[in-house]
Amino acid sequence: MQFGWHSHFQYRGVPITQMFDEYLSEIQLAEELGYDEIWFTEHHFHPYGLLPSPNLIIAALAGRTERIRIGNMVNVLPLYDPVRLAEEYATLDHLLHGRLNVGIGSGVRPDEFYPYQIALSESKPRFYEAVEIILKAFTQDKFDHEGQFYQYRDVSLAPRPLQQPYPPIFVAAQSADSVRWCAERGLPIAQQYLEREATTKSVQMYRATAASATRPRLGQPSVRMFRAIYVAETTERAWADAEAGLYQFFRLFSHLDLTNDPYPTPSTEGWHRYFGTALSWLGPRTFADMDRENLVIVGDPARVRAKLADLAAYSGMDSFVGMFTFGELTHDQVSRSMRLFATEVIPAVRTPSTAAVVGGA
Repeated sequence: MQFGWHSHFQYRGVPITQMFDEYLSEIQLAEELGYDEIWFTEHHFHPYGLLPSPNLIIAALAGRTERIRIGNMVNVLPLYDPVRLAEEYATLDHLLHGRLNVGIGSGVRPDEFYPYQIALSESKPRFYEAVEIILKAFTQDKFDHEGQFYQYRDVSLAPRPLQQPYPPIFVAAQSADSVRWCAERGLPIAQQYLEREATTKSVQMYRATAASATRPRLGQPSVRMFRAIYVAETTERAWADAEAGLYQFFRLFSHLDLTNDPYPTPSTEGWHRYFGTALSWLGPRTFADMDRENLVIVGDPARVRAKLADLAAYSGMDSFVGMFTFGELTHDQVSRSMRLFATEVIPAVRTPSTAAVVGGA
């Protein structure tokens, strides 16, 4: 099994320049501690995620890292010119000496689409067309494209990606249609906010569909589970720190007006309001509900090992990616959690024979 680090680059209550410096330092620490991969989430116009152009961070990390694989989960394809994005991917792959992972998705927030004058209803068809174009750019010496949203003539990508035929592609896929689309094409998937039973059904359908697919494979099927995670010396300390951090995470995630917030600190009512708004398809949940369903992984090292074993048993995950940064957890808190996870959790659950496989296949 592989292990990764993930961040929204969420506002954490310090000056923005300091925040970016701290996040970059944590990524370098992840490499030092032996994590396999780094992932970022793209968001726009809100302190929920202060990373509107995550490819800039990947470029910044090219000279700060040597081993760890780096990618976005995700670039929101409908918000890009797909040829320009393919050019960026190829350039980044060279800057990273072949360590680029390509994470893609269609986007889910209308308030992030509206300023770009793109309707959220167009997100899926734009996504599918953009994938087609990016693959043409990667695999054809020269191509034309006449589609619903994009038209190109005589396009020839320069430079070509270092990884051939292209860097591994991963898709954030949770709906049944998205999971099936990925499985039919052999594309790896990443999931986060699905509860236990839904996760099992989704992954089983993905594995079965991938095994029987007749289309040419675009990648190697695999499953990544993304979860907020916090490890401390005691479960009591972990629970207190993580609940406070995740409460702030979901307050921002809800995109509600917090000017006259009736629930500024964790409470049952506050959790129901903010979690229930942010993840409306799941409905109101408390921190204890999230813990029970393994939507978060929190505790001392022994408890975290047990929670990961449980998650692995019903998800069949090939890789676990921890969101170690959320809310206003400090740089020191995040760094301690990362160290405990690396030294007291990873060695107990890693499978050496798969640790070096590119892309987690």
